[in-house]
Amino acid sequence: MNFWGKKSVFFISGLSIIIIGFIGACWWFLKPTYVPLLQQNDKNIQANVINILDTSNIPYVIKNNTIEVEESKIGEAKIALDKGGLSNPETVGFELFNETDYGMSDFAQKINFQRALEGELARSIMTMDGMKYARVHLTPEKDTIYEVDKATAKASVVIETLNNNQLSRDSIEGIQNLVSSAVNGLDAKNVVLLNQQGEIISNNLDTSSNSLKRSEDLEAKIESKVRNILYQSFNINKVSVSANVQVNLDKRKVVREKPILSDAGILLLKKKETSSTILGADNTNSSQKDSSHDNEYAIGKETSEIEYGSERISKVNVGIIVPSTLGPTQLQNIQQVLEAGLGIDKKRGDNLVLVSSMIPAETVQDQKTKNELLKTDNEKKATIQSSLTPFMIIVIFSLVILVLFLILRFVQKPSKEVVEADSLTDEEREKILVNLKYWLGKN
Repeated sequence: MNFWGKKSVFFISGLSIIIIGFIGACWWFLKPTYVPLLQQNDKNIQANVINILDTSNIPYVIKNNTIEVEESKIGEAKIALDKGGLSNPETVGFELFNETDYGMSDFAQKINFQRALEGELARSIMTMDGMKYARVHLTPEKDTIYEVDKATAKASVVIETLNNNQLSRDSIEGIQNLVSSAVNGLDAKNVVLLNQQGEIISNNLDTSSNSLKRSEDLEAKIESKVRNILYQSFNINKVSVSANVQVNLDKRKVVREKPILSDAGILLLKKKETSSTILGADNTNSSQKDSSHDNEYAIGKETSEIEYGSERISKVNVGIIVPSTLGPTQLQNIQQVLEAGLGIDKKRGDNLVLVSSMIPAETVQDQKTKNELLKTDNEKKATIQSSLTPFMIIVIFSLVILVLFLILRFVQKPSKEVVEADSLTDEEREKILVNLKYWLGKN
C-alpha cells in the first residue's frame, strides 16, 4: 500500500512540474514584446507621456528611464504622443508661434520658422513605421540679387530605426521627397540621410545604383514577357529565362550648326577699286584703266541643340531554355517571334539564345492539377493555423496530459490479488498462516 502511495506522489509531482512548465512556456511565448518608445530623464515629461498612454489605453513598462510599449502598439503610441505634442520633447514645431512676440526682429522670426519647420519634419518622419528617432537640419536658399552667388538649399536628416533595421530604398526616397517638398527651392538630390552610425544611406545620387535598379526592373519585365508569349502562343509553361540589360544613364547634349544657303544674301560691304596707268614709248602716249569690285554678303546659319534622355538601353541579352520536345522548325519560329516581341536589335549588339534541354514537358492539365492540389494544401494549412489559437493550444495540451494521467494511473493500478489480500479478515489470515506452516514443516 505504501509502495503505490509513494508512486502516486511521484507521479502527481511530475505531472505538476510538467503542467507548470507548460504554463510558463506558454506565458513566455505568448507574452507581448515591448520596444522602446521614449527615453527621457525629465520626470515631468515622463509623467505627461504616461498620462497620454493611460488615456489611450496603451500598455507600457518603464525600464532604466525608457518607456516601452507593445510592439503592435508602437504606431498607435506615436500618433497619440504626436497629438499631445510629445512625439519628441527635444523637438519643437509651430507651437513656437503660439505666443508671438511682436517686438522680435525679422532675423529671429526666420530662425524660429526654420526651427519649427525642422521640428515638424522630424515629427512627421518619426510617425513612420520602424522609426525611433529623427533630427532634421535645413540650410535654406540664400536670397541675393546676383544669380551667380545664389546658394542652393540643402538638408540633412539623421534617423535611428527600431532594432537597427535597414531602411528600404523606397523609404529613403520617400523621406527625401517629404523634406524637399516642404522647403522652397530644395531638390530631393540635395537631401542627405544618415543612420545612427553616421553612415550615409541616401544612395540615390549614385548613378550606378539607379542604373542597377533600372536594369533589374527591365530584366524582370523581359522575363515575364517571354513566359507570357511562350505560354499563350505556344502552350509552353515550363521554361527557364534569364535576361541581362545594360542601361546607360549618361546625358548627352549635341549642338549642330549649318549655313542657310540662298541666292541673295545681305550685303554687308561693297568695295570698288580703280587704277589707271600712262605709258610712253618713242614719244607716244597711251593710257590703260583697270577696275575691280568686291562685295561681301552675310549668310545666315541655323543652330540646333538636342539633349538626349538620360536613360538609354546599351545592350540586351536573353537566354531561354525550353523542353527538348520542340523541333528545329518550332525553335526557329519561337526565336523569330521573341526577337520581334522583345525588340532585339542586332546592330546594337543584342543577342537572344534559344536552346532545348532535357526538361520533361508538362501539360496544362498537369499544371492545373498541381496548382489545385497546392491551393488545397495551403487552404488546409491556413485553416489549421487560424484555428490553433493560444487558448486552443492550452486546451489540447491539457487533454493530452489528462489522457496520459489516466493511462499511467491504469498501468500503476495494483493487481487484483494484492487488493484481495489487503481485504482479508483476521481469521482468513490465520488459516493461511497455518497452511503455510504446515507446508513448510512438511517440506
